[in-house]
Amino acid sequence: MTDWLEGVNRQLRLAGQKDATTLRGLKEIIFGLWSVMQASDATIRDYFRSYPEGDLVKAASVLDLAGCLAEITAPADNARATRAVFKDLAARLRALENLFYAEHNGATAKNSAAYEVEFDGRRGYFLDWAPKNRTPGEKGTFAKRALARSRILPRAIGNAEVKIHVLDDPRGALRASAGATKLHFGAGLFQDLKFQMQYNDDGFIVDGVTCAGQAQTIGNQLVAATQAGCSGVVYPELTITGDVLEGICATIAGGELPIELSLVVAGSRHKKCADGLTRNTATVVDGYGEPKVEQNKFFRYSEGPKPSESIEPGTELSIVVLADAVLACAICLDFCHRTEHPPYDDLDVDLIVVPSCGEVVTMDSHLRKAQDIHLNRKVNTLVVQQFHDGQEPKDADPLGYILAPHALQAAAASELGTREPWSIVAV
Repeated sequence: MTDWLEGVNRQLRLAGQKDATTLRGLKEIIFGLWSVMQASDATIRDYFRSYPEGDLVKAASVLDLAGCLAEITAPADNARATRAVFKDLAARLRALENLFYAEHNGATAKNSAAYEVEFDGRRGYFLDWAPKNRTPGEKGTFAKRALARSRILPRAIGNAEVKIHVLDDPRGALRASAGATKLHFGAGLFQDLKFQMQYNDDGFIVDGVTCAGQAQTIGNQLVAATQAGCSGVVYPELTITGDVLEGICATIAGGELPIELSLVVAGSRHKKCADGLTRNTATVVDGYGEPKVEQNKFFRYSEGPKPSESIEPGTELSIVVLADAVLACAICLDFCHRTEHPPYDDLDVDLIVVPSCGEVVTMDSHLRKAQDIHLNRKVNTLVVQQFHDGQEPKDADPLGYILAPHALQAAAASELGTREPWSIVAV
């Protein structure tokens, strides 16, 4: 463990060179210490589960900045000694967080650059408010309770660049000031929706959809979501064409309907991009009707001898910051893939919104992944899935599936099926 301890002390020496009199300097010191702890071997990081919360709080309360940055002279030459050193680091991390909030005025930054941090070549985001779904308990992993009132996100996960988008969100600010602890979302499905398929030598794309009265249905649902006090509305994968998206934006921006939402996750579509390539693109529309964020799907649908989804994979992972929540949007397989490691598995966000399309086996994978992520990180999931199995519709088919946090204990994905086109769920 000598090399590990030397690496820790190197980080502490570098932290001492930061300007701790500024909030940015303090954020980067916290990020640096968190990073070296996060990068520790899993067997070391796992020691965190054995540290009583009361011990960390008590130890952090008596540490000043100099104590937090002092080099560690105790040995780490066996497991017991290493556990003690890592516990010391855990207390220092909490103490630094306390120092930050003693100076921080609580204002929410309006641009993503304000959240960017860098330390010793590592780059990330420091989000200076607490996750909605977890509080430090008497036990828990490093991922769940290393920081009590903050969270850290990477700037890259694998080959995916992580980008933060801060939405102008006065409605979320009102919810927060009113003390709302839960978010509510509308989940829309479409009756008699049919996909217009095109096939090529690489697979298929959805060239469009037909759905009688879709624009009016969406308008009515946006109004219903407003009346129910929802933060937003989510539609399924591949159900919103470019024309329908433009209609959603115009409906919200026009002001003729009483729509007061923070955002709409406008399903997704197969979009022919400026470079000539087709991507599966989900668009996040803000409360003013502006399309603010595009999330492109990473993993294409591919199932044995069946035609595969003929798309170019995404390269960016978008994080959406509202006034009262932090969320990510994952398109179908990007969330529920269980044989690879999608970039959403390790995100410290409040909610992952998943537009999806498929049959019950798809929802089964969503259910299992949502259970894992909630257990590991206390991150909630909302999946809105249009039913599609490539066959002629049958009377027994559901319209789709809705997976929200209250349904995580479902015994089978089939229990999540619904024939109702509209649901409101707490997340």
